[in-house]
Formats: sequence, C-alpha cells, structure tokens
Amino acid sequence: DGLVSNFSLVMGVAGGTGNPDIVLLQCVSNYPADPADVKKRLKATMTEHCWVIKDEAGLKSGLEKVRGLEAEAQRFRASSGSEWLSAVEVRNMLITAKMMLTGSIERQDSRGAFFRSDYPETDNENWLKNIIYRQVDGRLDLGTVPVDLKYCGPTLEPAARP
Repeated sequence: DGLVSNFSLVMGVAGGTGNPDIVLLQCVSNYPADPADVKKRLKATMTEHCWVIKDEAGLKSGLEKVRGLEAEAQRFRASSGSEWLSAVEVRNMLITAKMMLTGSIERQDSRGAFFRSDYPETDNENWLKNIIYRQVDGRLDLGTVPVDLKYCGPTLEPAARP
C-alpha cells in the first residue's frame, strides 16, 4: 500500500470545512484524483487563459476550469510522501490560480507586463491602485488600495525618446 495509506492535512488557508481559516486536505490511496494530473491540467489552463495577452472571455473561461479542477481536487489519491507533497502543492496552486484569474478579470486596464487586449490602454484615473485579496466567510474577496506614490508616480505624457 506504499508509505502512507490514509491521512489528512490541516492547512491555514481557505476551505469548505465550516471554518474559513482551515482546509482539510484528504489524501487516501484509493481516491480518484491524481495530484500530478490535476497539476498538469492546471498549468495548461493557466497557459491558455492567463498568459501574456488576456481578455475577459478567456479569463472567465479559465476561472471556470480552475473551479472545476478545485472541485475535483477535494480528495486526492496519495500513497507516498511525494504524492502527498504534490497534493499540498496543487491545492496551493489552485488557490493562487483563482486569485490571479479573479484579479485579472477585475483589473480593466493594461500596465507593465499585464496586458488585456480588451483594455489595451493604461487607465491611471481608475486603476492606479493595488488589488488586495482577503478571505471572507470562506470566499475570496477583492478590494483595492491606492498606490503609494511617495517616491515615484506615473508619467502623464509618454517619455521622450533620445
């Protein structure tokens, strides 16, 4: 049966255990979800939907796929320490992917390396702010805070090129 046959892990992140600060990750040798397979599909989803050039339709499609993977990944198959470690890693990757996709949907402009083809311009009037992620009642909550411009700020005119 391998190194481990039945175990659970409590992590200090969000989840569906009734306590919004705890996730119960169940790993049993005969559960169907394979951490390596979920990780592979998550990477493909993020590459397709949240890569360099993004748009709202692609981001929303990616978020739905990640939610599907997350539902599938409630119980992982694990019969060794390395599979257990992979299960923990994939759960964290799923949380991060949801944050990336949700924040990318929220931000309706382009700046720096972040580019949305449906919002190709930088919009400092509405989007010169940071997106803040919180966990509220087991759900991801987004807010914004102003950017601290104490030492630098955006240029209003394009810089002259030599």
